[in-house]
Amino acid sequence: LALNLVYLLSLVLQPCIPTTSHEIRQPLNIKESVYGLENAFRCYLPSGHTIGQARPLFKRVEKALTDEYRLRFAGHNK
Repeated sequence: LALNLVYLLSLVLQPCIPTTSHEIRQPLNIKESVYGLENAFRCYLPSGHTIGQARPLFKRVEKALTDEYRLRFAGHNK
């Protein structure tokens, strides 16, 4: 299952980073033209499905907090 997910990820990344996508698939020892996304997806939600309210997945990190973390975790370079 894990290798199938790696392969699927390589297909999804293909339009954005084609060289890296190819390099991900190379060790899998599979021909480039064997499978494509047209066979990788299926519809899990029916047409017209109503979704809930969208909400942020992550909290916004304020500049003051990033500055604090930078001072706290940067180490001591001389």
